[in-house]
Amino acid sequence: MRRTFSFRWDHFHGAIYLLLISGFSEFLHNYGIAVTLAQSSNTFRPNQPPVFLPGGDLSKFSIPEDTPVGSVVYRLKGSDPENGELQYSISGEYFRVNKKSGDLTLIKALDREVEPKLDAIISLTDDGNGLEPTTVSLRREIYIQDRNDNPPIFLRRPYSFKVSERTRVGATVFSEIPITDADFGPNAQVSLICDKEETPEACKTFKVEVQKVGDGKFVGILSLEIPLDYETHNSYPMTLIASDGVNTAKAFVAISVLDIQDQSPKFYGGPYVFKVKENSTPGTKVGEISVQDGDVGNPRNLQLRLIDEAENKYFRLTNVERDMFTGTYTALVETTNYTLDAEDEFIRENLGVYELILEAREIPLHAEDTEPTLITRTGVAVIIEDVDDHLPTFIPPQFTRILRIPYNPEESWMFPDFRVEVEDSDVDHHNSKFSLKLDWNIEDSPYEIDDVFAFVTPSNEDPTIQSKGIITLEVLNISKLEPGQMIDLQIGAVQNGHIVSNLNVPIEVAPGPKIIPIFSQNVYRVALPEDIAEGELVAKITAKNHNEIPGIKYSLIGIGAEKFDVNEDTGEIRCKAKCLDYERNQHNFFLIKAKSGEKVDDEVPVLFYLDTIERNDNYPEFEKVPGLGTHTANGYLVRRAVPDGTAKFDPAFYVKASDPDVNDTITYSLQDHSVKESGIFINEQTGELELEKTLKWSEAGEHRLTVTATDSTGKATHQSVLIVVQAIPNIPPSFPYKVQHVEVPETLEKGSQIFTVKAHDPDGQDSAIRYSIESQTTQDLFAVEETTGTLRLNGQLDYEEKQRIYPIKIRAQDEGKPPETAQVYVEVHVTDENDELPKFSEKRYTVEMSESSKPDLVVMTLKAGDKDDNAFLEYSISCPCQVWDASGSMGSSADAESYFKNLRIDPESGEIVLVDTFEHKKTAVLEFQAHVQDNNGIKLQSDTAAVTLYVTAAERTKPIFGHPWTTGNPWINLTIPEDLDNGTVVVTLNAWDYIENLPITDFRIIESDSDIFKLNGSQLIVKYDGDSQLDYETQDSYILAVKAIAPHGAESIANVGIQISDVNDNAPTFTKPEYKGKVLENSGYPTPIVTVEAVDLDGSPGYGSVRYALTGPQSHLFTIDELAGVVQVAPGAEIDREKDESHLITVVAMDTPSGGPFQLTATAQLHILVQDENDNDPVCKVLEFLVAENAPVGTAVGNISCVDPDENPKLSFQMRDETHLSLFNVDKDTGKISVARVLRGRGRSAPYIMTVIVEDGKERTVNLAVPIKIANVIPNDGKPKFVNENFTVTISEASMRGTPVLYVKGEDTDSFDNGEGRLHYHLMKQFSPCQSLINAGNVSRVDDVDLFRLDEITGVLTLKDSVDREKNPCFSVLVSVEDSGIPPQSETQFFEIHLSDVDDSLPYLPKEVRNLQLTLNESTKVGSIVYNFTGEDRDIHPNNMITFEISGGGKDLFKVIPTGDQSAKLILNADLRGMEHEALTVVIKCHPKHKKLSVPECSSKVNIKLNRDLKGAVNYLGKTKYYEMILGVASGTTVGNLIGNVGMPKKFKSSVQMFHPMGGLSSSPYNVTDMIRIDDETGDIFVWDNLEKFSNGHLRVQMIDDSGTMKKNLKVFIEPNEQLLSADMVEFPKLQKWMDEVDGFLNSPEEKTGIKRGHFHILTFDQTNSYDGRTKVCFQLLENENMVSQEKALQILDNGDLQDIFLKYSFEDIQKGCPTRPRLPARLALTAGTSRFWIERSLIGIASVVAIATISAILILCLISRKRVKDGH
Repeated sequence: MRRTFSFRWDHFHGAIYLLLISGFSEFLHNYGIAVTLAQSSNTFRPNQPPVFLPGGDLSKFSIPEDTPVGSVVYRLKGSDPENGELQYSISGEYFRVNKKSGDLTLIKALDREVEPKLDAIISLTDDGNGLEPTTVSLRREIYIQDRNDNPPIFLRRPYSFKVSERTRVGATVFSEIPITDADFGPNAQVSLICDKEETPEACKTFKVEVQKVGDGKFVGILSLEIPLDYETHNSYPMTLIASDGVNTAKAFVAISVLDIQDQSPKFYGGPYVFKVKENSTPGTKVGEISVQDGDVGNPRNLQLRLIDEAENKYFRLTNVERDMFTGTYTALVETTNYTLDAEDEFIRENLGVYELILEAREIPLHAEDTEPTLITRTGVAVIIEDVDDHLPTFIPPQFTRILRIPYNPEESWMFPDFRVEVEDSDVDHHNSKFSLKLDWNIEDSPYEIDDVFAFVTPSNEDPTIQSKGIITLEVLNISKLEPGQMIDLQIGAVQNGHIVSNLNVPIEVAPGPKIIPIFSQNVYRVALPEDIAEGELVAKITAKNHNEIPGIKYSLIGIGAEKFDVNEDTGEIRCKAKCLDYERNQHNFFLIKAKSGEKVDDEVPVLFYLDTIERNDNYPEFEKVPGLGTHTANGYLVRRAVPDGTAKFDPAFYVKASDPDVNDTITYSLQDHSVKESGIFINEQTGELELEKTLKWSEAGEHRLTVTATDSTGKATHQSVLIVVQAIPNIPPSFPYKVQHVEVPETLEKGSQIFTVKAHDPDGQDSAIRYSIESQTTQDLFAVEETTGTLRLNGQLDYEEKQRIYPIKIRAQDEGKPPETAQVYVEVHVTDENDELPKFSEKRYTVEMSESSKPDLVVMTLKAGDKDDNAFLEYSISCPCQVWDASGSMGSSADAESYFKNLRIDPESGEIVLVDTFEHKKTAVLEFQAHVQDNNGIKLQSDTAAVTLYVTAAERTKPIFGHPWTTGNPWINLTIPEDLDNGTVVVTLNAWDYIENLPITDFRIIESDSDIFKLNGSQLIVKYDGDSQLDYETQDSYILAVKAIAPHGAESIANVGIQISDVNDNAPTFTKPEYKGKVLENSGYPTPIVTVEAVDLDGSPGYGSVRYALTGPQSHLFTIDELAGVVQVAPGAEIDREKDESHLITVVAMDTPSGGPFQLTATAQLHILVQDENDNDPVCKVLEFLVAENAPVGTAVGNISCVDPDENPKLSFQMRDETHLSLFNVDKDTGKISVARVLRGRGRSAPYIMTVIVEDGKERTVNLAVPIKIANVIPNDGKPKFVNENFTVTISEASMRGTPVLYVKGEDTDSFDNGEGRLHYHLMKQFSPCQSLINAGNVSRVDDVDLFRLDEITGVLTLKDSVDREKNPCFSVLVSVEDSGIPPQSETQFFEIHLSDVDDSLPYLPKEVRNLQLTLNESTKVGSIVYNFTGEDRDIHPNNMITFEISGGGKDLFKVIPTGDQSAKLILNADLRGMEHEALTVVIKCHPKHKKLSVPECSSKVNIKLNRDLKGAVNYLGKTKYYEMILGVASGTTVGNLIGNVGMPKKFKSSVQMFHPMGGLSSSPYNVTDMIRIDDETGDIFVWDNLEKFSNGHLRVQMIDDSGTMKKNLKVFIEPNEQLLSADMVEFPKLQKWMDEVDGFLNSPEEKTGIKRGHFHILTFDQTNSYDGRTKVCFQLLENENMVSQEKALQILDNGDLQDIFLKYSFEDIQKGCPTRPRLPARLALTAGTSRFWIERSLIGIASVVAIATISAILILCLISRKRVKDGH
């Protein structure tokens, strides 16, 4: 109700105080009065308060911190309703205000980093309009704007750290680089980089990052970018640059690399090769070794060991010493007391080389040194030098049997039954070489013994034996012996001219002649093709009796004789079926015996050779390599197993085929059947399989290939190849536990040790195990030491803010290849520590209260939080305080502290309580400090907040509700639980009537969103009607409006907000009563199985959040995600179907995650079925089986018994025959082993190891080694045979004596134990050329040789003497292999030895070509062939290639072009019509293409006579002549300048003529002396006179050497400087190249250049060097040896292509004329020919002396003058 009311002035005095505080209008409004002042002249006109205008009230004002002091920064603006005069004021020390204008001036420098915000109170006061002035005050916050005026600052310097060289790439190595920037926002964004200019290596090695950790706070983090290596860099200096975009700062970081024991010892000079003589005395020094630990920064001690795998104990390691400074060990290798014998069987087998292994093993430095001890091994080869300590010995040593000679005069006789071996056991070929000598006991014989007896082997001409030989004898002429004569023949072995051993051979001559046949030849040789038909005649052999007695009978004996029939009467030999096969036996030889009738006992043998001629009738055959092939149902399979990660086959993998046909070539191709590209390819020529990429087991376990071999006729054979990539078996390490729980406090410092895990490697060293973290929930929070397994904290823990449980999966990896791993789980449980600071909910609290508030009122409640569970918080309030009155004026500190005492605080609850009332006029604003402290903290932990209390003027006409209700915020907020009983009091309302000074009792609900709440007087209660109920899940908040009514009718309204809090009144429920899941056995963490779900109707997270857990006897095998309900295999659990096929688990669902007595739960059953996995190998029992060698095929040998614990196994058996003998097979289903082929000859004491593969039908296999022993029943039933892969070898013709040529390999199926399988080898025959050349029919003779030696035991064929391919390109040797059975069995085989060429022959020309006389017409066309040269070189391609070239002069007239490898042609390269001479000589030399040698026999002197064409002859001087050399010189050239060199040999003569125009076109020569000077020693040409007078002329010089064999013409053009052209170029060394390129262009075909064709030549005249390094080149063009004009030259050179050439050589613009500035002579002659030279230089010298004297005199006079002045003169 509004009323109009007029009152007198005395009414006003009673309420003046309220008027000043609240304002006049507010005062009237409080009383419900509207005043009309205009009704009467006596109506009151109050002073209305002034107001601040928008834009002038300092609202939202901010100021840059770099504002200069004294700047006007703002203008306050106000308005007075009465238009009175206004005055402005402002609080604080930073600003001054002009009271009249309101201009604010900055009076103190700002710094945002010190004080980011200013609090100020601005006041506006009017003049009162005749009344008391009114002041209006506003509180304002002025924010300081940031400017980038602070550079980044590195804290906690200096920086240095150490990092292990084993640190993995990407790991953080240092993060202790705090950086701050006091600026704000974008001005405080700091970047951090490494200074690449100062420390490039560190910048390349480490990555620099910066991480923001707060406003203006950063930390620099260094991580490893590339691997470290102490041995390369042991330290890194690093310079860091921090920048905020404007300012920068630098810091230095010193990084030290820690040397770890990762380098193995290093031998210096190894592998070692030493020499020592056999029989050396004990302690003889063999050699010295040196070794050092590779970790030079921290070297370990070493243990040295000399390993002799043969255990012969010949050598030892002594004098082991260590250098204390370098850690280098030295030691000596010496001989021991065991005598060295070069003839020892073991040493001989190794060709005189005794191999040792030198080992250096590291020794740990101390007990904590757990790094692996590394080992290095190197080879030591000791060459045992042979000494001559053995004499030749004869076998047998005594010959007791008497040899008998039939007496048939005039005939020779070879002893058929005499065969003696002689051997010198020394190894060295010099020591084992000896010769044989014959002697006898007949002293009075008229004949020398050499006329009667001779050696058949060795050669009688040179009866020398190397090491071992066989002696056979013959009688040269029986008639020189007496019938019945007895002879003691002495065979002596001679070394160094002395007989060192001998053998006595008794001989008896028959008393009379015998009737014996005589063959027409001593040796018969026949060659036939291998496809000869059965019954075809091979040869016919005839013999006759000595006395023409008829009736000779013929027979054949020897190996292979059974393939032929011989007619015993006629001697005809015929072929049986398939008697010849080149591939089996290229050569057949046997004895043909002739017997003279039945009554004659003596037979005469003769040697018959039958050579087989090859026919191309065979397919290529793949070689079956032992250990690589196996027979399968689909044929022979080559199988090669390689380890995982193979990048190269080692040893090399050949799938080779051989063609039995000789000289046939085979090419190979490959088809890859692999599912994934394998990267395997084959060499087409060699059959070698190679790899383009690494074979990985993870990509494919096997690769199936088909190799095809094709011969020259197109016959092809295929071979299947299987390459198996094996995962190398390696027993994995293991941990003694699967999960480890560890508790750590949250205050644990970074780097602290948490726990140490230890794994055990059953097949390796535990110290070699490497540990790493496989997974963790927070990256890099934890770190594990790689070598020790120590788990350390690598970051910060926080119980309140971060995780409380950290599962960490740690992996242990062994050093196997491939490595195996094991895992363990470490659960780190973080325990709470009271380390958190308490935090006020706000940093600044603002609260209002009415000045009418009564004491004990709770003004406000401070709330602070502490994340620690055991925090005990204590609150307090304190000064400093500030107070402002209602006018905005700040009170004194004493006033503020006095008013502050009107408040107190409850230290536990934080309630600030009113002690006494405030007056708005005096304390409109009060500021003070609030504090909170945690009394249980591990250190002083507190927080501070600012509190601003606004005291408002009391509105005394209306009821006032109690705190926290205010007129500005009329709310009362409550929180009540949902389970309140009916009638419960929610709140008791209180309000006060200041007019009556009584409490209000009349309260009414005027608005509500629910009928649940009722008023019972001043009490607000819960009143349920019907189904109404408080339920948090249905409605969680309510709002009511309550009116308080005073007795005099005044009203106030309070809004009541009621928040319903949840209580745990609902238990969780599962969506299913039972769950089922399946899991595959051997599944690991975190394999998911099933997801369970439960719901809780409680709405709040505190009660309605569900957590899951597992219980039951087998629950430890599984884990459940407590939030998601996912059931997984637990860390470290072993799920094994063979132990438990199913598991029953109880799942528990719980609400109220914080626990407590009100927590509710529910359960459900979980059935987990374990599915089978094929994880068990078949288990088999293996026995040794026995079978007789005569057991028939199919005989049962035994059974393999196996079981498999997996479900439904289906076992199958397969035999892999790695012996390639196919002796046994195994039944696929039953495992029964039986005999597969005849076992005769296979008996031996050692068992045969057969590999049986057992598969369970699910790709799981085991390999069984099954031993089967074959009992030897039949003695020596195995026949030896050769098993060499190739019977043809190639060696270099440069091979040294003693070089191994080939290894003859034989095998015998009989047992080696009883000697039947022990083989011996014999060299039967050796001859040249080889059989393949003989078969080709291009051989005129066959010679026996003695170049090879065969070791009887080892089968090693070595070279006895040097060989020469140019003499003998190849050899054949016949070798037999014989076993030691009774009776012995043997086989023979021819081997071919081919020599490869080396470049050991020089080329030569035929003698008739070395001096040629040729004639040429002067009109011979350029390009004509003058002569074709062909040389010879006995080497073969490419060693026989010959290079031809011109030596000396003539290269400008002729050129040599090769026409073949050994030929070339001499070509005319210039027109001969300009030649002045009638004859010339050109020398052609040749040499090997790849060797620049002088070969006298490869040189041709070509003398050429020139025939002149007389037709159309002209005067000699008028002819256009060819000059061999043309030079140019500018007429202004300085005397003494070098202009060229004639290129003549020393000692030559020259004559000079001058040609100069003398009117018209005519010219006449005249002699000119001293115009130019040519040094006859060096050939240098000097200007020796002023050439100006000879401009436009030219000189002709003729030169001839003293021998008269070399002539040369020189033409020198003399041109004026002004008629030349010049240009600048940069690269003077390329001048000649430029000239050649320009000449080539000018003389190319016209259609290419566009220039009319002529013989152009560019001629240079002078070059001048300028100060800038450029060269001025003067030049001109010649056309047909005539100088062209400048205009024509410029026109010719103005060509685009020519300009490109000029640009290419950095030429600038071409100019007319050549500078005449003289330059110093390039070289002066050694002797001067005229005195003018010396006169000119003498004058220059005198002038120089005069100049120097003049300058000196001037200086002296100046000094005298200065002294006089100084002395006062």
